[in-house]
Amino acid sequence: SLGRSANFMVRGKGETDVRRFQLRSGDVLVFNASTEADLLHGVESIDVAASDTGEALAKVFPVFRTHRYGVQCRMYF
Repeated sequence: SLGRSANFMVRGKGETDVRRFQLRSGDVLVFNASTEADLLHGVESIDVAASDTGEALAKVFPVFRTHRYGVQCRMYF
């Protein structure tokens, strides 16, 4: 996650409970993204007040005032 903090959710296959947590700028989430794992995941909202890093980036890159960017790296074994 780069920029603003993101309120994230994930639910595993066959589970009814949703896990919610905050990803702050610089955090990394690693999980099994395969079809077999069948994880539902996503960003529910952006927390514009929770990241000093987001404010610093917004001064240089104004688009970070209202957005969060994610970087994905997928590996297949």
